[in-house]
Amino acid sequence: NDNNNNNAENFVEKPRRTLFVRNVNYGIPESTLKKLFEDVGPIKRFFNLIEKRGMAFITYYDVRHAEQAKKKVQNHILNDRQIDVHYSLPKEDSLEFPEETNNATIYVKS
Repeated sequence: NDNNNNNAENFVEKPRRTLFVRNVNYGIPESTLKKLFEDVGPIKRFFNLIEKRGMAFITYYDVRHAEQAKKKVQNHILNDRQIDVHYSLPKEDSLEFPEETNNATIYVKS
């Protein structure tokens, strides 16, 4: 078990398009939090759990926007609470096929 503790300490988050945002004030309107993240880039999906759990999941179309948002918004104070931003981890079953996670298809019309 000591090896597991060492691995947790050395864990580096892998950039992903979806961010997990926690420690959000329960009274913050969705539009306020969404605007904070939209300033970085277009959002594909905003999953609101603010009123129930003080958190949200935000998915960008582009992983680079997620990286920028994480850096910009991490520890931002919103209504007297310091929000905490992390890359969302994939579901356990998607780890079996890592090549299928976080993929995108670009169609070029000629």
